[in-house]
Amino acid sequence: MDSKDRLELILGAFNGSGPNRGNENLDPMLLLRVTGVPMGQPWAPAEGDLGKTRNLSLMLGGTATIDYIPAPSSYGYLSGSAVPVRPLTDRDRDQDGRLDDIRVIHVAADLALRFRGLALECEVYQRRENWEKLPHQPGGDPLLMQNRFRGWFAQLSYTILANRLQVAARASVARVSPLTVGGSVRPENTCTFPDGTASTCHLPYADVRSELAALIAVHLSGLRISGSFARYRWSSDGATQPPSAIENQLTILTQWIL
Repeated sequence: MDSKDRLELILGAFNGSGPNRGNENLDPMLLLRVTGVPMGQPWAPAEGDLGKTRNLSLMLGGTATIDYIPAPSSYGYLSGSAVPVRPLTDRDRDQDGRLDDIRVIHVAADLALRFRGLALECEVYQRRENWEKLPHQPGGDPLLMQNRFRGWFAQLSYTILANRLQVAARASVARVSPLTVGGSVRPENTCTFPDGTASTCHLPYADVRSELAALIAVHLSGLRISGSFARYRWSSDGATQPPSAIENQLTILTQWIL
């Protein structure tokens, strides 16, 4: 972004069927992104304030996407003790020879503040999945889909040691869709239920994930080495909570920035 520019508009149109799927060129995704800088010096979007901005600067953004995801082979949650997965056997309701699509609308608003090495980045989002093409399945009741998902994210960081070292803390809460985690279609797994039966599923073990994380990054002449330790807590909206609710994750990443 040029220093004189305070408003940026991005439009995108993509196709494909998601990671690790054959591309039938029939599942588009449309994207709109608007970014504005109402206060202070404009900057290119980046994590933290490595340049130690002299005057308080504020960036506001909004994103909206419309995506079409092919109907999965099964649907349901595993919150606490496993519950029966609902197989989706009739996935071509209009008989056109291809899987019906689930329309997914995702909207998000974000802000970033920078001041003398201190940076705050926040985002809130809402996701809506529209399953109207799959209201019934053979031999079963109407599908009861969870179709609204919300979440938020906040990270506070500080740059020290002559712009070479960044430290940060992050927190987030996300309501997780059975269809996706991090925007990628979940791989198929085998779920075993209390009665001993098994079925293929795409499901998380709970539907709400809370995160607390600490991060550190070192910058050395274009080389960026970063590490993070995150503690996730899974929970459920239902009465039964997952038996293994805590997940710890250590990540080390090396990047060469040109």
